[in-house]
Amino acid sequence: MRDILLYLLQHNLCSHSLYIAMFIGALNEAVFYMSYLPEYTKKIIVIKKSRYPKKTETLAEYYYRTYMHLLEGITLMEVDAETDSLSVIV
Repeated sequence: MRDILLYLLQHNLCSHSLYIAMFIGALNEAVFYMSYLPEYTKKIIVIKKSRYPKKTETLAEYYYRTYMHLLEGITLMEVDAETDSLSVIV
């Protein structure tokens, strides 16, 4: 038997870094709790595609680049609402 846990996040980046820090904190908390789930549980995080105005990478790409060490056993995905597409980051 295999369980699946799906965690969905929607966040629009703005120029205020406090909102980004709060989002990253909530995401880190979710990743922390997922780390205690049994190995047979499929863990998926889906983030709505959002790009900081002055950056080229998306929020999901940024999170993977900076926190990849926390994502062992977790699939990180990004959904683009404009194109109705879903991409796997890791």
